[in-house]
Amino acid sequence: MLATPRRAGAKDRAGSGIDLADLRARQVTHADFVSFDHILAMDRQNLDSLLFVCPKMHKHKLKLFLEYAPGLKTAEVPDPYYGGEKGFDKVFDMWKRPRWVFGFCAREPD
Repeated sequence: MLATPRRAGAKDRAGSGIDLADLRARQVTHADFVSFDHILAMDRQNLDSLLFVCPKMHKHKLKLFLEYAPGLKTAEVPDPYYGGEKGFDKVFDMWKRPRWVFGFCAREPD
């Protein structure tokens, strides 16, 4: 089952030009542990859930998303739905750092 982003999360964030309207989420499958080099969790609760179902030989692929965000003083991405519009903006700002590490943007963030 696919989940669609809520309206507040789908708008163009901070003038980034990134449209999240077509974004879909799904549950991780056992095949994902084999197919992907990295599987990133937004918080420790999700990471623990992934570690529980992940085959031992693939556990090294599991990390917290913000482990790839140099300079942030938090390890977990907060749930943006509890912060209203500002919550989404805060999470989007956090998301910009790791995406550079994985090559999702053309230049290093400021």
